[in-house]
Amino acid sequence: MRLTQQDLESYLLVAATILRGLDRAAAKENLAAFIRSLVGLDRAAAKEKFAAFLDGRTYTADQIRFVNYIIDHLTQNGTLNPGLLYDHPFTDIHYAGPDGIFTENQTDELMAIVAGVNESIAI
Repeated sequence: MRLTQQDLESYLLVAATILRGLDRAAAKENLAAFIRSLVGLDRAAAKEKFAAFLDGRTYTADQIRFVNYIIDHLTQNGTLNPGLLYDHPFTDIHYAGPDGIFTENQTDELMAIVAGVNESIAI
């Protein structure tokens, strides 16, 4: 089987991603953060983090979709910079991000959950 140009480009992209991660790890970013950035967060674990936030309350479809976007991001990337909640794809739901669809207290609670996930890999 011969490697195609597309195969080679894919392998190079993976190698470049790993090298960037190793550079970050060497620059005092902890190994757990590096590994989670490569493999993401388990979907069940991500959902569990938001269970208390969602349970016992009534939310709109947009609010639930917003939380699911957060879970999707955490599943793919392992962490989430809270500033990204004010960018695409979150602003596709509302131009103001979480501030446009949640109360101030709910937004603060979401931010605290995201911060907790991010801090769970800090040393």
